[in-house]
Amino acid sequence: MNKWLKTCNKSSEGSVASESSDEVGLSGKDEESMASSSTSLPCAKVPRTHNKSAIKRVIRKYDDSFINYGFTLTGDKEEPSGLCVECEKVLNNSSLFPAKLKRHLETNYSHLKNKSSEYFKRKCLEIDERKFHSFISKDNKRALITSYRISYRIAKERESHTTAENLIKPCVKDFVECMTDEKYLQNIKCVPLLNNTVSRRIEDMSTFCENELIRRVKLSPTFSLQMDESTDVTGLAILLVFVRYMHESRTEEDILLCKPLATHTTGEEIFKLVEFFMKDHRISWKQCSSICTDGAANMIGNISGAVARMKKENPEIESIHSFLHRHALAIKRMPLNLKERNRDQGIEVFDAFPNNLCENIFRYMLLPKPNLEID
Repeated sequence: MNKWLKTCNKSSEGSVASESSDEVGLSGKDEESMASSSTSLPCAKVPRTHNKSAIKRVIRKYDDSFINYGFTLTGDKEEPSGLCVECEKVLNNSSLFPAKLKRHLETNYSHLKNKSSEYFKRKCLEIDERKFHSFISKDNKRALITSYRISYRIAKERESHTTAENLIKPCVKDFVECMTDEKYLQNIKCVPLLNNTVSRRIEDMSTFCENELIRRVKLSPTFSLQMDESTDVTGLAILLVFVRYMHESRTEEDILLCKPLATHTTGEEIFKLVEFFMKDHRISWKQCSSICTDGAANMIGNISGAVARMKKENPEIESIHSFLHRHALAIKRMPLNLKERNRDQGIEVFDAFPNNLCENIFRYMLLPKPNLEID
C-alpha cells in the first residue's frame, strides 16, 4: 500500500512539472483536454468502513420470567418494551434481558428483590385496572354522555328503545360520512345504543330523579300531598300522588308516586301503598302538613278512609278538598253561555295575579299558625 502511494505521488509531481513548463503555449482546448485526461487517471481504491446503522439490530422478545424482576410487557408486540410495575418506568427493547432488569430492581428496589412473582403479578393487575379506569373516564366519557342524552330524548318522546339502534345511529353515521371526514366515523361507532343499553340508561336516570326528589323532601321542613285514584284505558286502577315541598326558599311540585292498585281501590289499599312507600324511603309522616283529595268516600271516610288512617300517623295533618274538583262539580250543570263567561272572567282574574302569588299562599300555609280564639 505504501509503495503504491509513493508511485502515485511521483506521477503527480511529474505531471505538475510538465504542466508548468508548457503553461505559456497552452490554449483553451489544450486545457480542456488536459482536464479530461487528468480525470481519466486511475483512482486509488479507498477501503470501505463498516457503518454501524447497516448492522442488523437484534430485536429481543419478552419472556414470562421477566415478571420475577418486576417487569411486564408494554408497547408493540413485535418490538416489545419492559414496564416496571413499581415505578412504571419503560425500558426499551435493547435493555430487555435479565441482567439489566435485575440490576434495575436491585438498584432502585433492593427491598423487593426477594419478593415472589405473585407480588409483581398483583402490581401488574393494579396497573391494568388504572389504565382501564383512565380509558373509561377519558376516552369513553363523551360516548357515555351521548348515550345518556339520546336515551333521555327517547324516553321523553315515548319512543321504542330500539329506535336508537335501528334509526338514530344509522342516520348519524350517514350524516357524518357524507358531511365530514370518515375518520370521525369511528367515534360514532363507539357510542353504545343497543336496546338493553338504552333501557338501562332510562332506568338509571329514573332512579337518580327519584333519589334526588326523596332527598329534597326529607330536607324540606314540611310537605303536602295531593292524591287521586283513576283508571286507565285498560281498566287498571292507578294511584297518583303529588308532593309540594320547600327547596332553596322556593316551592316545588313533583310527582312522588305512581303505582297500580292490584286488587281493590279501598281506603285501606290506598293507605297501604302510600305507607309502604314512606317506610321504604324513610320519610316521616310528621313532616306532612296537609293532604288534598277529590272528596271520594275511599279518601275522606271518617273511619276507613285513606286520610283518616294517615291522620292516625300524624294527627296534625289537615284534609283539604280540591277546589278544582269543586269547581268541576259546580259547573257540571251550568248553562253553556254562563260557563264560557265564567271561564273568560277567570282567565282575566288569574292574569292579573303576580306569578309568585300561589307560592306565597302555599308558603303562608306552611308557617305555624297562632291559636286565635273568637269571643
